[in-house]
Amino acid sequence: MNSSSEHPSSRIRTAVLFGGLVLELAGLTTVVSCATSSDPAEDPLVDTADARSTEDAESSSTDPAGDASSDAPDGAEWHPITTPHDSRLGLSAIWGTGKNDVWAVGAAGSVLHWDGSSWTSATVGTKLSLNVVGGALPNDVWVATSLSEVFHIDGFDAGTLQWSAATPIRMFSDQAFLYAAWASSPSDVWFGGTGADSQNMWKTSASTTGELAWRQMANTPPTLDNGFTAPTIYGIWGSRADDVWCVGMKNSPSPPSFAAHLDGLPPGEDMPTWTELDTQSNSPLNAVWGADANDVWAVGDHGTIRRFRGTPKAGALWEVVASPTTEHLRGLWGSSSSDIWAVGEHGTFLHFDGTTWRSAPAVFPSDRVPNLRAVWGADSEHFWAVGDGIVMRHASAGAQGVLP
Repeated sequence: MNSSSEHPSSRIRTAVLFGGLVLELAGLTTVVSCATSSDPAEDPLVDTADARSTEDAESSSTDPAGDASSDAPDGAEWHPITTPHDSRLGLSAIWGTGKNDVWAVGAAGSVLHWDGSSWTSATVGTKLSLNVVGGALPNDVWVATSLSEVFHIDGFDAGTLQWSAATPIRMFSDQAFLYAAWASSPSDVWFGGTGADSQNMWKTSASTTGELAWRQMANTPPTLDNGFTAPTIYGIWGSRADDVWCVGMKNSPSPPSFAAHLDGLPPGEDMPTWTELDTQSNSPLNAVWGADANDVWAVGDHGTIRRFRGTPKAGALWEVVASPTTEHLRGLWGSSSSDIWAVGEHGTFLHFDGTTWRSAPAVFPSDRVPNLRAVWGADSEHFWAVGDGIVMRHASAGAQGVLP
């Protein structure tokens, strides 16, 4: 996938096993393959320091009661963990409020929750893939697939997921997909995705009746005479309500890379002013995260890594950062400016230690090396990643739940 025109359809690939067919559902590519053993005890693991190749990998096992990092072959840093989720269904996003409150979502309305001791699997009312999950507080969680399918989760009650269909951002817009979510508070929730009427970002607002409503947040630049249209937004991050970043892909003109910053609302105006910043990249950007308001990172296709330090202003440039991979990077998260993780296709894990990005070794099921879609961390010792029907856990959290 080297063409930017293929990018939107390849964002969400969900594994549904129907005898080797490839199905296309509602505009999303559904990857279909042959099933292997569903019994984790029968699923051997392989270790690979280079996520793009497993030819020299050897089968191994870890001791669930021990230290995953010390028992892992070749010092693997990431391991697949046992969950009740159907491994044939891909996972697209992960987010949480702490090490005992983690949410992951994916194909066919899949929802997974980690409470600190076990994972619980459930679904919300859609047959499409949930592309995003986000929020600001426990039991106040937002998930979505398109402008017309947005859901609010209130947590679990007696083991049953409590959810409701939220007010649609736009009715009858099943083809306008959402790919990013971020919230600074329960009343300040952002979604980003494909453009609709030159709009690609929305946030919560109170209607005249006091009920939930959605407010279009025009991006910059708007539709221009040269044919530029609203870019597709793949990532949103902010340090506070008036300091928000978004990244994604321009539809035209070239290059497709896009990144912009919001610095509050101008006095007396109701719409935000976005400042587009030169990414110095020809590749779409898929995720954004910041150590603080003045140190922001973004990753994208072909191993692209960018950093922005200082004050965002017109004409400012993102820094070009050396990358150890050419794989498409999909997810980004860190606990500090010297502890950042990025994940991507073909099982790619990258870590930044404050000086250099490096590839990190991981253990995968022997039958496949999954594409990874998202990563999230509660702190420096608790990181999770999700992808093609798999949940991965960083070894620093110990071996609890690691596949035997």
